[in-house]
Amino acid sequence: MPIFSYRPRYNYIGPAHSNPLLDEFSEEEVERNLRLLGDALRTHFEEIGGVVDELQGGIIRISVDMNQKQCDDIVAVYLRNLYLVADKVVEQ
Repeated sequence: MPIFSYRPRYNYIGPAHSNPLLDEFSEEEVERNLRLLGDALRTHFEEIGGVVDELQGGIIRISVDMNQKQCDDIVAVYLRNLYLVADKVVEQ
């Protein structure tokens, strides 16, 4: 199965058009959202036969039978819902 890795993080860029009253998250809120992301991705991908591992350094590695774009699109939805972004990590 292909493996895709991401390093999620919080990047406050100010209030959004869709949520003009959005304040910057506290450190506790960021940690909570990162935990929620891991849980949500694990649930989603395990339901379709994938495996999600959380590695040292906050990296989330997903093994799933789909292409990179499909995986990126799914991860992007969860990131957006939790006000997070992620860098792709190239496996060596």
